[in-house]
Amino acid sequence: MQHRYISNVFYVDVPVMLNYSCKISDHWKVGPFIGPMLTYGLGGTIKICDQDYSNAEVHPWYGDYGDSHFSKHDYKRLDLSAVAGVAFSYKRLNIYGSYRYGLLDIDKDAVAKTHTSGISLGVGFAF
Repeated sequence: MQHRYISNVFYVDVPVMLNYSCKISDHWKVGPFIGPMLTYGLGGTIKICDQDYSNAEVHPWYGDYGDSHFSKHDYKRLDLSAVAGVAFSYKRLNIYGSYRYGLLDIDKDAVAKTHTSGISLGVGFAF
């Protein structure tokens, strides 16, 4: 029987970005950014269930899983990602969006190639 794996993981990200900003009018600026991001996994859970979401088992994302069929599976806490995005500024309002792709295979046992990825959107105000 096929299973569904639902992960809920918490990370701390440390980005190092190179940003270029262009003034496009008196109040507007736009700037692409790119760079690496180091990520550390704090913890989380993996929920294993049947295709119809029944018979669910919940396991910690990192560490020992006991006697379950998932017991030999573990993930690396450290990841390195490539990040690219664009930021817009209007006066003191900042809006940005970015995409990141994990460069490292975080599956310790090489059961499957597992890479992280994500999209970020943000809004800020400069004082």
